[in-house]
Amino acid sequence: MMTEKRAMKTLATRSAMALSIAALWALPGCAQILGFEDPILEVLDGGEGGLDAGGECDQTCTSQGAKSCSNGKFRSCEPDEQGCLSWSVEQDCPSGFCESASQCGTCQNDCTSKGAMECSEGKIKSCVEDAHGCLKWSTPQPCGSGSCQGAVCANCSNACAAGATECAEGKTRTCQLDGQGCLGWSEYASCASGFCASGTACGTCQNDCTTAGATTCANGQVRTCVADARGCLVWGTSTACEGGFCESAASCGSCENECAVVTATECQANQIRSCVADAHGCLRWGAFTACPSGICGSATACGSCSNTCPRAGDTDCSGGQVRACVSDANGCLAWGNPSRCPSGFCGSTTSCGSCSNSCSSAGATQCANGQLQTCTADANGCLSWGSPSACPSGTCSGGVCVCVRESDASFCARQNKECGSLSGTDNCGSARTASCGSCASPQTCGGGGVQGRCGCTAAQASCVDGATLKLCQSDGSLTTVPCAYGCSSLTGQPRCNECSPGLTECHGDSLVRCLSKGTIGSSTPCPAGCNVSSERCNLLTPSNLPPSICETAGMSDLYVSAGQVTSLDTSGPCTSVQVQNGGPEICVLKYADVTVQAGGTIMVRGTRALAIVATGTMTIDGTIDASADGGQSGPGAPAANTPANDDFGGGGGGHGTAGGKGGAVRYESTTIDGSPGGPASGNERLVPLTPGAPGLAASNETSVTPAGGGGGALQLVSCGSLRMGPSSVVNVSGGGGSGGSWLWGQGGSGGGSGGGLLVEALEAAFVAGAALSANGGGGGGGGYDRDSIGGSGDEDGEPGADGSTSPQAAPGGDSGGFSSDEGRGGSGAAGLSPSQPGESGWGTWGRTYPGLGGGGGGGGAGRIRLNLSNPTLPSITMTPPATVGPVAVH
Repeated sequence: MMTEKRAMKTLATRSAMALSIAALWALPGCAQILGFEDPILEVLDGGEGGLDAGGECDQTCTSQGAKSCSNGKFRSCEPDEQGCLSWSVEQDCPSGFCESASQCGTCQNDCTSKGAMECSEGKIKSCVEDAHGCLKWSTPQPCGSGSCQGAVCANCSNACAAGATECAEGKTRTCQLDGQGCLGWSEYASCASGFCASGTACGTCQNDCTTAGATTCANGQVRTCVADARGCLVWGTSTACEGGFCESAASCGSCENECAVVTATECQANQIRSCVADAHGCLRWGAFTACPSGICGSATACGSCSNTCPRAGDTDCSGGQVRACVSDANGCLAWGNPSRCPSGFCGSTTSCGSCSNSCSSAGATQCANGQLQTCTADANGCLSWGSPSACPSGTCSGGVCVCVRESDASFCARQNKECGSLSGTDNCGSARTASCGSCASPQTCGGGGVQGRCGCTAAQASCVDGATLKLCQSDGSLTTVPCAYGCSSLTGQPRCNECSPGLTECHGDSLVRCLSKGTIGSSTPCPAGCNVSSERCNLLTPSNLPPSICETAGMSDLYVSAGQVTSLDTSGPCTSVQVQNGGPEICVLKYADVTVQAGGTIMVRGTRALAIVATGTMTIDGTIDASADGGQSGPGAPAANTPANDDFGGGGGGHGTAGGKGGAVRYESTTIDGSPGGPASGNERLVPLTPGAPGLAASNETSVTPAGGGGGALQLVSCGSLRMGPSSVVNVSGGGGSGGSWLWGQGGSGGGSGGGLLVEALEAAFVAGAALSANGGGGGGGGYDRDSIGGSGDEDGEPGADGSTSPQAAPGGDSGGFSSDEGRGGSGAAGLSPSQPGESGWGTWGRTYPGLGGGGGGGGAGRIRLNLSNPTLPSITMTPPATVGPVAVH
């Protein structure tokens, strides 16, 4: 019976493959892509234009200057290099369309902007684009709900705004007039690119590179241009060059060494050079330098001399004697006999000196820049002008100092007076009375207790220009203080304002309310800083949700008491629904405060992902469960419905990490591999918010074994503060796969992967004992069929365990009726441990021998992300380990 079923399966599979290949031949360009040649698809082409074998023109057009236009592109008939007429290369029409077969078209717009509307003879019409993108008035339509007034039908309940567009899941629709003259949404049309760039428009590829397979090289790293999942060209991962450097901007380089090792030397023609490494680490010979001794001692080293001087021809001078460095017969250097300097003294350590007298006789004087200089003789008898010195009386003239009478300001300053009248003797010995000036308020002359000096008593103050405070110190001196918020006397005493009177403003990371007198009424610390432009504390900007969601308070609280179980269904009513590009829809539930007491539980189910938003505080001491339950997926995760084949195990689902491979089945001479595990998906920031993936279900001729469900997608947002207590648990783990049926030795199904958990808060406190979990579920065990007819010993495989809330991996299910590890399901990913593959089963082609299905693979780990004001990982249980980043604010 089994042999007949397997033969029928093989025949059906081969037939389907033959039909698929036949269908592929019908697709344009498919034969070339697959590398096949089919005479039916070949086209014999003698080429365009040019001379044929007989030297005659093989012209593709007949009239020079003729034009041709087709599919929005035009070309002209021109002579080529041989003078033969041929069509030029096609160019795009500026308007994008052809007016006729010989010329491009131009738009004659009837209206000015797409979506504009106006009334015409009691009917409504709108401005639309025709097939060429030109603006035309649509056919006027009667207003089914009333009369046409201005540019709208009266009494319409319009579903959208004129000209508006929406884009979701790679499709777009526009707002247009319906049969009643009212505005409604059109049917969705697929984007040409296959994806949306935003909620209102289709996306286009912004390619990082131009040609797939092209390479670029920089800083010793090479990378290749590849196509991403959308077909857009991006640079791939950098790979280190084997040589460690780039030869050009597109390729790696390699070394061609001139010498063997760094520091190796060679000596030739009395010169020596060393082996050095260049900037790329390649070995090159350095430049030759002369041996100090002038000779090579060997092929690798210079000879040596006991030289007493550095270089032939060098001199030194000491004690009025000079000597020269000379080379002996061996080229070694030594000092020669000294000789007496003609001047009798050394001018430097290397040469004799000589006098360059700048003056004629010792004691002579002169004026230089108003100062007096004297001629002096140094130790060698050489004459030079000494350093200039100021004349005590004021100035120098004719080589002598003369007295210049000082000004009143200098007279007062020399007596340390700055105000009032001063009498005394000036610098030239004459009697003098002068006015030394007056003082600025609040200082007066002598007010600080010192005659002739400006001063005041402590605490006296005055405002200058409303922005500067002049304050008298205890010693009578005056301090000028710039006032950041202005200077005033509103409190009775001149002083700097503490803040801007009557305003609420940012002072550092605090929000301050200023009273009318310039004093601080209140100061509120801002956890995420103060927004200077808006003069308020920064608000949290959540991922995946509208940025303004924290700007208005929630209408009610969510409170779950001890022992209470509250169920939330994301398929039902939501505060709002957020559409994601690349992820499921998010059911947003917005509250003022959220509290889950110890012993309280929130159970989450439904087809959408869930975002719980608290505009005030979020306190979790109990449990929030968005995990899979066996084959039932968590919120937003797809259902498990894709079967594997025959007796091998189904692969585990993948998310943050890949799922485990399903167990193989070994037959008499053949091994059939199990299903591969699901690949890793999503990103560590959880933007978009993604759930876990279900495992792959196992199947055989009689039944399908349900796979483990994927963990849910959950986002917790606290616009204020978040606290997780010591008994709190948030769980988005995957479910365990079912065990295989005993009949025909069915394989076990794969476990589901952990889901996605995103936590965002301005202020967060995590108490030891709290747990965040996104573990994978265990794979199911294979079924055991002893004789294929239900005899003694037949037994179903055990299911894999659901993902736990600890770092302990969820175990795979045991195989049915079998004591060894064969056919056992793989454990799910947990903590830092990856998912495990299912164990192999065995069977035979005959019907009288026992069979054991392969075990299901374990589910991969999910993703946990924390976005906080202070992005450091808390010391709590997080499995797998979370990534952390700064929370966005505005």
